[in-house]
Amino acid sequence: MTGFISPEELEALVRQGREASFVIIDVRTPREYALDHIPGAVNIPVSGIETHELILDPCDRLVFYCRNGMRSKVAAFIASEAGVPENRIFNLTGGMAGYTGEILLDMPRLEILSGAMSLDELLNAAMNLEKGAYLFYEMAAPLFEGTPVHPVMVKMGETEVGHARKIFNTLDRPDKGSPSFEEAFQACCGDILEGGKSRVDMEAFLSGITAERRLEVLEFALDMEFSAYDLYKNWALTLPEARAKTLFISLVQAEKEHISDIIRCLDICP
Repeated sequence: MTGFISPEELEALVRQGREASFVIIDVRTPREYALDHIPGAVNIPVSGIETHELILDPCDRLVFYCRNGMRSKVAAFIASEAGVPENRIFNLTGGMAGYTGEILLDMPRLEILSGAMSLDELLNAAMNLEKGAYLFYEMAAPLFEGTPVHPVMVKMGETEVGHARKIFNTLDRPDKGSPSFEEAFQACCGDILEGGKSRVDMEAFLSGITAERRLEVLEFALDMEFSAYDLYKNWALTLPEARAKTLFISLVQAEKEHISDIIRCLDICP
């Protein structure tokens, strides 16, 4: 018999689990998924469960959910019939109706999810996202000058540069004349932030922030990092290349650490 997982247990799994150890699968329609979904969940409608390659992925756990638990119950049965060991299959109790954790609206953003890009083009786009996030933290940090949040914002910006370097090191660079990381990062315009937010909108938002509204900056950062988690997790689950999967799983784990850091900042923000 397949197992059940409570909303609280799923939230703990997302916060603490190794990213390669579980896959969250939303078996609703794409339209429902676009309205709201659990961060990091990949959308596989129940009609496509039997033949989808992720069902036979060697991760530890498959967590299915739908609106109220009925379709996901069927999806769990189909996965079991397809040969997935029952101790790896879990159904979210109560579905989205019973889930009280963070949710995201819309599909994982950016047209680069369409598959039209080559892997290296996608990696370059990902590096540009990291540049946008770096610019956000660079602009946001001075707003917290003199508070315990300031060093965290500075560190977050430095970490985004580290993420971009990791992406750069995954790229194919066939000739010795290829640009260095520093040159490539400098050339990135950062016009889109992690998760698809516009740099123009971000700058307009931050320019209007006063000391009394600094919590809004942390909320903006939290939403940005949750969106990045969602986007990178979907890439990790859907891209066929092993080097891309490894890269984005590591970035997903890093995004979770960013989310935890921002949540702690919410408690110490004056």
